[in-house]
Amino acid sequence: MSKIVGSLSPANGKLLKKHAFEIGDALDRMSNKIEARLVDFMIHELGFAQSAARAIAWAIALWVL
Repeated sequence: MSKIVGSLSPANGKLLKKHAFEIGDALDRMSNKIEARLVDFMIHELGFAQSAARAIAWAIALWVL
């Protein structure tokens, strides 16, 4: 990713490379929170079974996030 960003802006590429671990960790935490909220929404608002909601949220998170 830093190579792609670096081709657009060398300075931004260096920043991304320097902080890649921290950015990846933050994205992982955000993804987990979004997935959990999606599961809650499907269970409580749409009436999905818990197993279905978890499976669907997991698939959506893999594809979108």
